[in-house]
Amino acid sequence: MKTSAFSLDPQMLELIDRKFRQKRRLAKSREQELFGIFQDNLTEEETWALKYLYAYMPVNDMADYDGTLFLSHVRKTLEIRAQVPWGARVPDHLFLHFVLPYRVNTENIEDSRGILHNELAGRTAKLSMKDAIKETNYWCHEKATYIGSDLRTMSPLTMIRNARGRCGEESTLAVAALRSIGIPARQVYTPRWAHCDDNHAWVEAWADGSWYYIGACEPEARLNQGWFSPPARRAMLINTRIYADYPGPEDITLADEWFTEINLLENYAPTRLIHVTVKDEQGVPVSGAEVRFEVYNMAELYPIASLPTNDRGEACFKTGFGDLLIRAVKDGRWGEVKHSADDSRCELILGSIEQPTGTVDFDMVPPPEREGEEAEALSEEQIERHNRRLEEGTNIRTGYEKNVPGRGRGPSDRSGSRTSGGPGLERHTESPREQPGNRRLPSGTFRSVRRVAAAPAGNPERKGFGRHLPARAGRSPERRFGRAGRT
Repeated sequence: MKTSAFSLDPQMLELIDRKFRQKRRLAKSREQELFGIFQDNLTEEETWALKYLYAYMPVNDMADYDGTLFLSHVRKTLEIRAQVPWGARVPDHLFLHFVLPYRVNTENIEDSRGILHNELAGRTAKLSMKDAIKETNYWCHEKATYIGSDLRTMSPLTMIRNARGRCGEESTLAVAALRSIGIPARQVYTPRWAHCDDNHAWVEAWADGSWYYIGACEPEARLNQGWFSPPARRAMLINTRIYADYPGPEDITLADEWFTEINLLENYAPTRLIHVTVKDEQGVPVSGAEVRFEVYNMAELYPIASLPTNDRGEACFKTGFGDLLIRAVKDGRWGEVKHSADDSRCELILGSIEQPTGTVDFDMVPPPEREGEEAEALSEEQIERHNRRLEEGTNIRTGYEKNVPGRGRGPSDRSGSRTSGGPGLERHTESPREQPGNRRLPSGTFRSVRRVAAAPAGNPERKGFGRHLPARAGRSPERRFGRAGRT
């Protein structure tokens, strides 16, 4: 416990070791398959990297995969860190949380890090970190494009074989690709938009001290630019989940024993804090109540965040300047209120147990549209070079797609069982996940809800990288909005 691997202090090493031992006891029926790798001649870094992954990995991964896969992933990732020119510049805490992880979303896990690295190492070795991020996205554009679906998230290699996927799969591929060259990356998303239906996922990548965003498989001539920049300035929540005890510095929405959810909205849009107090009918604060913050989307009231109340019956949520329906539930009792963007506090009484009759009619006002600041104009040479790269990437991808068997069968053909795709791409099948339907409202009351136009912006823009760059010239910023993939 006196080691300084990955700059971890003794308290964090003790925490990782304790959770590792807890997971090991839980998986004792697979002791040899999962933990036999620790009998190998491991370095100190390999040992702690494996312990870190085991300590926080989802339990189903311990049932589905063997330790040899995780050891191969760890060794390749450490080898890449030593090889890439920026490896020493990436702080240990960013490496642990945003480079080392083997999982991005709910995809099947494959030993793909080395395969992706071999594709990208030569193209990025002589570039700056920022240019390497852009080059990686050009590569992703060559491999896959957008198509909508509600199936289970494909793995990066299956995405390459299919050459199509929704935004959650595009961003899974881009994150895996960036991590394969040692660049910290994370998939971020808005659970649901407030001003229109659906949601969206994209990617943030770290370079030399700053985080930047990109539209995965949708390269732009510069970072911090995408068709979704204007919509993101109207978001009510933009977040990501990290499987670790993550200390920040970003705002932490929820700190669970096994994961941390961080709120990145402030980097894209103006924000406000809502302080919620939950009480019982006698006015006593209720701890442990579930507080749901809901927006109107896809003809339902959808919770974009769900937080527990503390010992004082309080929950605090950072969000945008739009309306929310806030509901609190505990032990079969509930209360709700429509919350306006003008208010910073609300109180809920858990006084309802029956399903009321009748109707409730109310309007939901989303955040107003906001203009981004003017960015420095691109030169004609930059625009021409970027457009040429887009055309080249499209030709590469469409040329491959012509040889994919059964491509004409449409978006439902996403089994991942293609035999094409080149050497090293194993054949396997992914099953569709169960999709949630419209959530039944606990109250049983019919709600007639309208999403109405927002009032003009009355709040000054906050600083954040999402507001600096307009959409690319000639493209309507909301052109693709209706087809944003579900994450």
